Amino acid sequence: MASTPEGFRRTLPALGAAVPVTIIFIAVLSIVLTAAGPQGLGLSGAQTSSWIVVIYGLPAIPSVVLAFRYRQPMLLTGNVFAIIFFGSLGDQFSFAELSGASLLAGAIVLVAAASGLTRHLAAWIPAPIVQGLIAGAVMPFVAGMFTGLSTVGERGIAIEARVPAMVGAAFLAYLLSRRFLGSRIPPIFPALVAGLAVAGLTWQLGPVPTSFALPDLTIMRPVFSLTAIASATPVLVALITLQSNLPSVIYMRSQGFRPPERVIDVVSGVGTMVGSFLGPNAMSLALPLVPLTAGPVAGDLSVRYRSIYVAAGALLLIALLAGT
Repeated sequence: MASTPEGFRRTLPALGAAVPVTIIFIAVLSIVLTAAGPQGLGLSGAQTSSWIVVIYGLPAIPSVVLAFRYRQPMLLTGNVFAIIFFGSLGDQFSFAELSGASLLAGAIVLVAAASGLTRHLAAWIPAPIVQGLIAGAVMPFVAGMFTGLSTVGERGIAIEARVPAMVGAAFLAYLLSRRFLGSRIPPIFPALVAGLAVAGLTWQLGPVPTSFALPDLTIMRPVFSLTAIASATPVLVALITLQSNLPSVIYMRSQGFRPPERVIDVVSGVGTMVGSFLGPNAMSLALPLVPLTAGPVAGDLSVRYRSIYVAAGALLLIALLAGT
């Protein structure tokens, strides 16, 4: 049990795996805001808040339910590649038209799940191909860690001088923790503390919010445009099933799990359809994060699902703060 000292020790790696997942969630928020901005979809403040809720908050609920029911680390999110795709179509289709295209995509995924089509595809695709796909999905986030080094901070201190100190402190704490603490404490925790401490000392932490407001939810009526459907729906179906759910299921199998692929696709299809009344979306397993929540870094096989509880909590928190 997690309430005992031994149970808590076994759970620590799963909790540690949720830390970088949360950091990635926060980083992806910048992609959402860029796609919603004037150069993308040109959304209002209320529409942007609703979109963040459907991308972050809505998937958190079935993630917790699936993790609790199956005791397996299945983390659903709004597909980040679909977010980028929506932003690229902002000058061609309206927000409502893209919502109509995503609603139809969710219905197609639901029908495909009911027919068992995706289960047969999962049996045909070799695991090494999936490993390469995951590596390709993760690399942009790794490379993005080193962007922004040429920016100047508010207080006139160049970030070139501050970011290396913060990253170096976190990296050094990580190495020292692995060397002297071993597996007793996941090294991500000392690394996080060290990074935050240096960030505070070098004035890199942002101001603490002084007020809180629930996000505005704008219920919309999806518009079905043949042009938008032809342009977006097939891509969204492929992103949900072939690019995200299918390789995630295959990776989890390689780790010893038996994920219910039909249930996952049903939830993805229904979630995408429901979310389309708040904004275009593509609910799917978070492929870039699967190695963190389902891989060895999350600890013993039997407790890795506990990382989903913290990760889903982070999703809900970000969605609630969308109105602040």
